[in-house]
Amino acid sequence: MNLRSLYWHTYLIGYVLVGSLIILWIRMTKKDKHVRREHLHQIEKRWAARMVAASGSNVTVIHKTSLKQGVNYVFFANHQSSFDIFTLMAYAKPPVVFMSKPLYFKIPIFGRAMKDMGHFSIDRKNRRQALIDIARAQEAILTGNLSLIIFPEGTRSLAGTIGTFKTGPLRILVPHQQTLADSDSKHLTSLSPHHATIKLSAIKIIPTAIVNTRQIQKKGSLRIYPAHVKLIFGNPLTIKPHMLTGNAKQGLMKRIENIVRDLHTSHS
Repeated sequence: MNLRSLYWHTYLIGYVLVGSLIILWIRMTKKDKHVRREHLHQIEKRWAARMVAASGSNVTVIHKTSLKQGVNYVFFANHQSSFDIFTLMAYAKPPVVFMSKPLYFKIPIFGRAMKDMGHFSIDRKNRRQALIDIARAQEAILTGNLSLIIFPEGTRSLAGTIGTFKTGPLRILVPHQQTLADSDSKHLTSLSPHHATIKLSAIKIIPTAIVNTRQIQKKGSLRIYPAHVKLIFGNPLTIKPHMLTGNAKQGLMKRIENIVRDLHTSHS
């Protein structure tokens, strides 16, 4: 392991220890969930930026459109490295959340903080529970003025090339409240009585290309190297209900994939 890698992992451990104390302090002093969420997102954003900086890397952000606070964006991005999440958390202006593995929510202190911020997991083995998980995520995103990160390839690319974008993640944009109500109302007791389903007119899809994070850390490796990362936010796409049904959603995802590929190619 090189010196840069040792420095980065040492920095990570130190920040985790200090961050744990800060998170506990916020939980004890910020009782209002919205205030607590805001403070946690501020810490997360600073932490992500410092993780990128500790790798010796720098980031160039290119906006094809200006991102505004208070707008719910869904960033559909290619996935090369664990540093993709750090980069987006640090440089996407609105607070962002993402779907994570259930295992991470079991981590003491940090798992609860992730839930408080609006990050979520989906039980893919239980359809009814998955719908409830999606409905909760929708409520957190809309009521918390959050934006969502989606990696539609489903996994990090080993070769550094962009894989096929899967349509499954589009389900997060489909209103599931009525489906849940028709299915089994007893499972809705943990949701707020004024649960806000996804309002398509409020959602803007941002095709997003991430370049060179794979040069920092490859999948399966602990080695860290500095790189010049580029983060390119494309022009927003407005969603219509018919785009999320049948063959139309495949066309929508292919359109997003092509835009991301073009952005990635033009800035590589």
